[in-house]
Amino acid sequence: YTRILKLGHRPGDGAEMARIELLAE
Repeated sequence: YTRILKLGHRPGDGAEMARIELLAE
């Protein structure tokens, strides 16, 4: 979850990256 939150901090790209990280985990 920490990684997802960190990526979420970024605008736009962060949201998409967060989703990819979640699936990867």
